[in-house]
Parts: sequence; structure tokens; C-alpha cells
Amino acid sequence: MTTSSQIFQSESGACPLRNVAFMTKNTSFICVALLSYPGSGNTWARHMIQQLTGYCTGTVYCDKFLSTNGFPGECIFPNHKSKGCIVYKSHLTENLAQFHKAVILIRNPFDALKAFFNWSLGKTPKILVNGTTVDASKKPNKARDRFHAIVDPSSFNTTGWDKYVKEQIIEWKVSYLAWFKTFANSSLVVRYVDLKENLIPTLKRISIFLNVQTTEAEYMCTDFNKEGRHHRKQKYSLKTSDIFTDEHISIINDAIAEVMIAAKNRYGLKDFIFAYP
Repeated sequence: MTTSSQIFQSESGACPLRNVAFMTKNTSFICVALLSYPGSGNTWARHMIQQLTGYCTGTVYCDKFLSTNGFPGECIFPNHKSKGCIVYKSHLTENLAQFHKAVILIRNPFDALKAFFNWSLGKTPKILVNGTTVDASKKPNKARDRFHAIVDPSSFNTTGWDKYVKEQIIEWKVSYLAWFKTFANSSLVVRYVDLKENLIPTLKRISIFLNVQTTEAEYMCTDFNKEGRHHRKQKYSLKTSDIFTDEHISIINDAIAEVMIAAKNRYGLKDFIFAYP
């Protein structure tokens, strides 16, 4: 099937990746958070927001790998005196007062927990140095690329994984409940699944929320360039039932139910459903 982005490219020429610029900080500057639990597609969303708006996205962290690979605003914090970013990535529930409003990105925790575990413990991918394949983490002065790391599938069958799931699902729940409460009247909820399956309408919602004027061409080119460099592709096939026990599933579904009730009450969302298959 031919997509709208392919039609646009064939009719209007190629869609090169945009060079992004900083916003000027002045009295009208609005500081916007891009909040999510780790493993929910925050970096991928940042890439698409940059391509859509032409502005840098920032963060409350400083990942040297990202700062030199497509995210010039990576180490530019919200309190920078002159350089502004269109949104600032954070996974935290602290220091939220510095933000005027927030885009809250949420992903099915069955997938987010697995992705964050992979990011945290996965092995750095091999790279080619002078014709020899080496571990990138052992190359001097080489920032670690966690975004393409792969965890050994056997790691999901350990007491460490069990402890991680039970601790992190609480973190997932507490974080979203705190963000919903803090930004009850000044936030936009974006589901990861909508970025995958309903991208352009979702980008339009984000654009309106950020008060950025965008063209149809910019939506089409963002769709065309949506993958970026850091959208992690699944390298192995693991079903939910392969890595989550019945106890895990029960605990996670309870957390999902509590978060969805809060989301429905605050945002009136009727289809905010994550179902375990």
C-alpha cells in the first residue's frame, strides 16, 4: 500500500532531515515538559517533534551520545538563560514547577517495562573500527549507544527481572498519577500506539498544544522521516506470556486499571485501553 508520505515524496521531491534551531527565550517563552516512563518512546517522539517544528528538543539529563547524534538540545536544560527548546524530556516527578505545561507520553507498561529493561542492561552493539568488529563500549571516548543495545533473552528468566517488574510497575503507576495531578489543566496525553498507528492526526494534536504553526508538507515529511536514528527495533520475538508470570500480569493490570481511571476522569478519554492479549 502506498502511504501519504510516499505520495508526497514522489510529487514534491525528497524530504531531507531538518536542521533544527533553538528557540529564543523571552517573556513569552513557554517551558513544556515531555514526560514519560522510560522505554515509552520519548526519544523517538522528540525526533518527530523536531522534524515537525524545526526546533530543538531539550532534556533534564545529558546523554553525550544523543547530543552528537541528532539532538543538539540534549544537554540544554530548562534553566538555560538564552537557548530554548520546544519540549524538555523528563522521566521525573520532581522539579515540575519549572514547566508551564506538559505532553504526557504513555505506553502499554508490558512493552515499556521490557524496553527499559533492555535499555538498562542490554549489551552495546558491535561497531566496525579499522576493519575490525569491536564492542562500542570498549572504544575510548565513545559515548555508549544504549538505544540499540540488546539484552540476552535469558535475562527475563531471573530473580532480577522479577524484582525489576514488581518495583518498576509501581514507579510507572506513581509517575503517571503524579503527572496527571500536577498538569491536570495544562497537559496533552499522547499514547505511544497512536504515534505508531495514527501518526499525522497525533502530530496535529501535538502541534496545536505546542502552539506551533505547521504545514501539510511538514506533517508529510515528518511521517516520511519518522524512524530517525534511535527508534529501537525489536531484535527478538518474545511474547508477553514468555517473560511475565501470572503474578506479574495481575500486578501490571491492576496498575493499568488505576492509571486509566485517572486518565478517564481527568481527560475524558473513552478509548484509553491497554489490554493484555
